[in-house]
Amino acid sequence: MKLRFERSFEKDLDKINDKKTLQRVQEVLAEIEYAVNQVKTKSEIPKIRNMEKLEGYTNAYRIRIGDYRIGAVIENEEVLIEIEGIEASIEEEFFTLIRILHRKEIYKKFP
Repeated sequence: MKLRFERSFEKDLDKINDKKTLQRVQEVLAEIEYAVNQVKTKSEIPKIRNMEKLEGYTNAYRIRIGDYRIGAVIENEEVLIEIEGIEASIEEEFFTLIRILHRKEIYKKFP
């Protein structure tokens, strides 16, 4: 499994001005990166602190950080690889961070 960030997540992160919140976000991102690097499939993903699956969605999650929420999805994508002139496709899982917004806004804009 690989970690990836959407452009919308990066833009939302740039809008947060509170240094204490930004520090907590960095700590959670380090925890997420460590957890994602330890697993191969979503069924193995360990319980990340304050992460819950969103009801009504098969692959959408939210991670609570104070008054902010990170919206994330676990996606399968087919990746083409070429080895010694032979093309093959493999399915890879990505833990994608899509948005980080205030708790009043996150559920309007995510998923």
